[in-house]
Order: sequence, then C-alpha cells, then structure tokens
Amino acid sequence: MKKTAVILAVSLISVGLILVFCALIPLHFDLSSVDKMRYETNTYPITEEFSDIQIETDTADICFLPATDGENKVVCAESEKVRHDVAVRGGVLTVTVTDSRAWYERWGIFTAQKMRVTVYLADSVLGDLTIKTDTGDTSIPADFSFADVQIESDTGDVSICAKETQSLSVKTDTGDIFAENIATGSIYLDIYTGDVTLRNVRCGAVEAQATTGDVTLDGVQAQGGLSLTTDTGDVTLADTLFDESVAIQTSTGDVTLERADAASFSVQTSTGDVRGTVLTEKIFLAETSTGKVQVPNTAAGGVFRVKTSTGDILLRVS
Repeated sequence: MKKTAVILAVSLISVGLILVFCALIPLHFDLSSVDKMRYETNTYPITEEFSDIQIETDTADICFLPATDGENKVVCAESEKVRHDVAVRGGVLTVTVTDSRAWYERWGIFTAQKMRVTVYLADSVLGDLTIKTDTGDTSIPADFSFADVQIESDTGDVSICAKETQSLSVKTDTGDIFAENIATGSIYLDIYTGDVTLRNVRCGAVEAQATTGDVTLDGVQAQGGLSLTTDTGDVTLADTLFDESVAIQTSTGDVTLERADAASFSVQTSTGDVRGTVLTEKIFLAETSTGKVQVPNTAAGGVFRVKTSTGDILLRVS
C-alpha cells in the first residue's frame, strides 16, 4: 500500500513538472514576460433600466456594492486577452467574459493580480440574480434584496448576506457556502468538498447535499423541513427550529444537535455519533449495532427515529 502511494505521489509530481516545463516553453523560459499580463481597471457605466442580473465569468471574483453616487456601473479587472461584455438586454444586466489566454497563462504563477468584477447598484431591491463562475469567489452583502438567486461555482467560495430573497440555490464543487442574516423561501445547496454554514436564516424548506464538507446550521428558523445528506462531513444544528420534519443521512460524519427542534426527526449514520439536545419531548426510537445508546424514556411528542451502525446515540431533552 505504501509503495503504491509513493509511486502515485512521484507520478503526480512528475506530471506537474512536465506541465510547468511545457508552460515555460512559449515564454522561452523568460518569466519577465509575466508582467505583461497585469490587469487594468475598466469601468462600464449602466444607463439603461434593468431588474435582473446575469453574470458568467471564469476566474474573477464577483462582488456587489451600493453605488454611493447613485449611478449603476460595473468595474472589471481586464487585460489585453481578458475582456468583459457588459450590457443591458431585455431588462437584464449581463456580464460575460471573453478569455483568449493560452492554457498556461491561466495558472497562478502567470497571474500578476486577482481578477475582480464589482457591480455597483443604485437600487437595493432587484429581480432575479444568476451567477456562474469557475474559480472566482462570489460575495453579496446585506445591502440588497433579490428575487430568485441561483449561483453555480466550481472552486470559488460563495458568501450571501442579502436581506431577502424569494429562493436561494447554490451549487459548488470545492468552494465553501456561507449565508447569514437572510430571509428567503426555499433553499437548495449542492456541494462536494466545501463547508456549508447557514447562520441566523429565516426560510422555508431546506435541501442540502454535501460529500466531504461540514454542514452547520446555526439560528435557522424554517417554516418547512430539512433534507440533508452527506458522506464524511459533520452535521451541526444549533438553536434551529423546523416546523416540519428533519431528515439527516450521513456515512462517517457526526450529527450534533444543540437546542434544536422539529416536528419529527429521522437521523441515520454508519460510523458517526448522534448526540445533543432537542427542545421538546419526542418519542425516541434508537437503534445501533455496536454503539452506546442513551435517550430519554418519553412517550409524547413527534417521533425521533435514529439509527447508526457503530456510532453512539446520546440524546436528551433540554
């Protein structure tokens, strides 16, 4: 096993060195040409009326700020080979990128500064927001309210503090998802290796899928229920209240409840522990193969069904 791991590591290092060597060939091994890839800042004034916003870019960070001068505009970091098309089409503000860089020019060692797209908005209440990016981060501050928000990212982080949205959908591969102090309808989150944090959120139903990232819900109040699946990430529900049922399924991650409550619970893990406190009495139906079980002997309230293979089950009513 160790021999295989060593061979794999050496192979990956070798491939990396070969790629670096190939990237330096077009530059004649002269890294001074990297300076020619520096970005300049260009401003695009927006004079037409719009409600919705659509942004599609690659590596640029995307952020929104209030327009202190009352004028809508988009400020972009650009170079000779990286340009943005900024326009209003059919009441939709669109921002798209045209990137003609060679593949080796997209590497971090060839990038003199971080790309950024900043959207300055005069209005605080807008329509639908759609963002698609590869490696760039997305930041939405508390100054704005949107209708439906859909964000898709590969490795970029997503931070949402908008006052209000009608719905929220975020999909990332390795980036983190953070939402705080927002009021929204349904929430849908799909993440691979990043962490998910919802803090002080008022919403309807929540559906989340995670693979290796941790999921933390802190101060969430929902009129609907929670459907959450994860593999190796830990799940924490702190000071949360769901009017409907909570269903959590995890493989090796632990599930921790801190003053959490719902109409009913269904928690299933393989090797993860399930422990913590709920606010009201439940009918506990606990099952484990080799783990320890300690649950209250109550006969009132909604059903709390919990099943593990080797994990412990330690629950109480606070």
